[in-house]
Amino acid sequence: AHSVIDEAIALAILRQRATLLPEIRAIAQRHQRIVEQWITQEKRLAWVRPEGGVVCFPCIQPDLGIDPDAFHRRLNEQYRTWLGPGHWFEQDARFFRLGFGYPSTDDLPVALQNISRALDDVERGL
Repeated sequence: AHSVIDEAIALAILRQRATLLPEIRAIAQRHQRIVEQWITQEKRLAWVRPEGGVVCFPCIQPDLGIDPDAFHRRLNEQYRTWLGPGHWFEQDARFFRLGFGYPSTDDLPVALQNISRALDDVERGL
């Protein structure tokens, strides 16, 4: 029964794609610019700028000695912000999946600031 409902929803969206896609693309581009401006200033991270989609996979610079497990714990527990840790994708713990399509344009900068704050805290040994 779920697949029939899923297919009906997908069909309804496809029929409206001419009106829905421009706004979705505009939001994705706006959010990518926000992430790009933040990560350019956040020198503790490196990334490959995505050419499409709403996901990127930054990593904590290896020479900083930042414990990635402590970073994720701090980010989750103190700042209530969640990322997909690298081990979910069979990658080094310094990597993380950062999705920027779902949060609102107002919430995205807050989440990015929380990442920087968690990095600050772990660097200071908090």
